[in-house]
This record gives sequence, structure tokens and C-alpha cells, in this order.
Amino acid sequence: MLTACQLDAQMPGGSGVPTDVLMSKNGKLGLFTVSNNPAGVLIDVDKDYFSITPEYGNADRAYRRLYDPSNTEYGSVQTTIARVLDASGTFLGHASYTHEQRNNVFGSLRSDPYRGDPFFVSDTFNGNFNYNGPDVGFAYAYALSGDLIFGAEASYKILDGLKDSYTRAHSTGRDFSVGTGLAYAVSEGSIIGISGRWFDGQEKIESKSEEVLDVEVFSYRGDNLYTRRRALTVEETFRVKGYELSAECAVQPAEGLKILGRANLVGRALTGIHPTADLREFEDGYASEHRYSADVIVRYAFGRDVLPYGRVSWDSDELWSQNSQRDLLLWEWHTRSTTTALGSIIPFGGSSSLRIEGEMSSVNVDSTKYISNREVAFSSLIYTLSAEVHMPVLNSMTMLCRASYGGGDYDPVIGGTKMRTVRASAAIDYEVSKTVTVSLMYAYRHSEAVQEAVKRAISAQDVSISICIIQE
Repeated sequence: MLTACQLDAQMPGGSGVPTDVLMSKNGKLGLFTVSNNPAGVLIDVDKDYFSITPEYGNADRAYRRLYDPSNTEYGSVQTTIARVLDASGTFLGHASYTHEQRNNVFGSLRSDPYRGDPFFVSDTFNGNFNYNGPDVGFAYAYALSGDLIFGAEASYKILDGLKDSYTRAHSTGRDFSVGTGLAYAVSEGSIIGISGRWFDGQEKIESKSEEVLDVEVFSYRGDNLYTRRRALTVEETFRVKGYELSAECAVQPAEGLKILGRANLVGRALTGIHPTADLREFEDGYASEHRYSADVIVRYAFGRDVLPYGRVSWDSDELWSQNSQRDLLLWEWHTRSTTTALGSIIPFGGSSSLRIEGEMSSVNVDSTKYISNREVAFSSLIYTLSAEVHMPVLNSMTMLCRASYGGGDYDPVIGGTKMRTVRASAAIDYEVSKTVTVSLMYAYRHSEAVQEAVKRAISAQDVSISICIIQE
């Protein structure tokens, strides 16, 4: 059975291919595990359990973008419950609450200023932001017939933020998504699935001085051009609507051989709005994004449970944005990436195993900032080498240690050169009884790159403890 932590990572709203789950010797190659098809819950969850996971983390960023905080601290508590309802289906739900403090934020008032669009909101003061909010969601799957499974999911998240200086900007965000999926067993060991998800979100930013004075806010369109807005209260709202469509298949053409393919399309539209003098909404900006991705994963068990695997991923992301009032194109960019990973699980010493993996990514970016009369195009190769050891320590305790090293000639996210990243983590699982497991995890990451002719770094660490209760 997948562990509670592995399933928690795949609750509605998750992203990415969880290679660690797929490549573990006992990991299931399932539709929910890999691509969040809610119909796959019926296959991937086979026992009732409840888990609670408190977590704490912090990061120091000397290597960062203009609007990134120099330091962050966060804490969260997440609970997950799984219920196998026999003929009535399977239910998987979660609820969490997060607190995050972002220190020394330069001006930016948006909770996530780097979503690819050219719309930035800023004041003239550095300050600290405190964000709090809950996140709840569920996935449910039911067998319509012996071979056809229906699944549904929904999630809702609220994030409330407050700046501690000058404009006292108050950010209120909410995100809602609902999805459905189907899975069909074509034959023994082979299954196909389709799923769709629709999401709607909004962030409202209200800047209001505690004194009877005007506040001054700058609404940027691009990197340099802005509209200065000055009043007792300045408001701006960003709304996001979109969809995600996926198709996946998992087949077992031979004993020990498992293959999974996935294709994914995400469409997103963002609108920037602020009220006019007569309190009507005025659309000031619009951005449209489409992302296409595909993955093929293969693993094969032979010999003494040696498990080699491979993964190929392709991703294409494009966005354009405009000034709505003047129908003026602002930014347009297109990124393409291809990733190849090869690895193997090698058993040793009875119940211990070693996993080794090498990954190489090729990233190409074409960007035109019409409003700034600037064009950028570059390519980058990024590599990662990793190793993982899983071994029993005592009769009721197992330990997992992981380390990786990677780098590239150019960082496509922050923009530094000669990028290097080191990651290390350790986890201990202790079986208190047949039904209770306590897991302790610590993770550390250090990244550095040359930025503006100076070598700068990011250091982050995370610690969590999970208590999982399984109902036999």
C-alpha cells in the first residue's frame, strides 16, 4: 500500500510525476498516483487510514528575483483520511492549515508575482507579509461496472495575507477546483483513463493606510512602465479561470513490465481589474496561457527484484498578455523542455535497497517583451544525479536516506548562470504497532548561481513528523 505521505502528496491540486512513488519497489503505477485522475483512487487506495502531519520549514535567499522575499518561514498541519467503502466506492479527503511569514519583500503586494504575466503591484517600501489559510479537498471513486470506474474531486483554498508596513496591504485569495474522471480496465493489468478539472481563483489586494493619509501604489505593466494610483484606499483584483484535461494509460504487456503514458493540457486566463471612480470594475489587463505536456514511464522487474526504470517527459508552455483598454500586446513567451531519466532499484542485504538515477533536461525559452522593446532567447541543459538507500535499522524501524547533486549552465527560473544544487534528506519510519506508524523527515537544499557577477545562494530546510493509523 502507498504510504500516507505518498498519497498526501497526490491530493487534488498536486502536480508533477512522483518518481519516488513510481520507482519504489512496492509503489503502485496508478492513475491517481501519477496524474490525479480521481477514478484511480479506487485502485490506489486499498485500506482505511488516518494521518496527521505537522511540518515546519524556512529558507534564506540571497539568490532571488526582485520581488522574492529574502527569508521565509512556514508551518502547517495536514490531516488525511481514507475510507474504503466496499461496494459504495473509496473516499480520500484532506484538510490543512498553513502559516507563512515572508520577510523583507521589496514592494510587491501580490502573493505570487511570478506566474508568467506582466502584471505587478508594488508600493515603495520593503516589508514583511504574513499569510494564513486553510485548504480542504476530497476525491471519491465508484465502480459503475466491473471494468468502468467513475471518480470526482473538489478542493477549496483560502489565503489571507497582511503587510506589516506603509500601505498595510491586505491580500485575500481563494482557489476552487472541481474535477471528474473515468478509468476503464481494458484487460488484466491494463487500464486507460481520462480526467478533467476546472478551476477558478481570485486575489484581491486592498491597500489602506491606518492613518488619514493617501497610499501610493504602482500598477506595473511589464518591468518598467506603471500607472501611479494614489488614494485613501487602492484596490486591485486578479481573477484566474482555467481547465486541465488529461488522458492516461497504464499497461502491463509482460510479467514484471509496467508502462504508463500520460498527456496533459492546461489552459489558464488571468484578468487584472480595478474599480473606477463610480465603483464599476475596469479590466486593465488580460493574459492567456496554454501548457501541453506528456510523460512515458517504464519500469521492469527481473532477477532478484532488480528494478530498472526510465522516464521521458516533454513540456511546452506559452503565454501572451495585453493591455485590455488599448488592445496592446505586452508580453509573449514560449518555453519548451524535454527530460530524460534513467535509474534502477538494486536490492542488497536481504530487505535493503539502493536506488540510483540520472536525469537530463533541455530547456528552450523564447520571450518577447513588446512593451519594453526587448527580446530574449536562450537554451539550457540541466542535469541531476541522485542516490537513495532504504534499509531496516531495527525490527520495527526503517530508514530512507537520499542525496542529489545537479546543475546547469543557466537557471531559467531566476536567471543566474553556473547553477549548482545539492539536496539531502533522511526519513525514519517507526512501527509503533501493526496499525500505527510514526514517520520523521528532514530535508535540506542548497542552490547557488552567479547573479550580477556575484555568486549567491539559497538555503532551505524542512522538518515534519507524520502519524499514520491504519485500520486492519
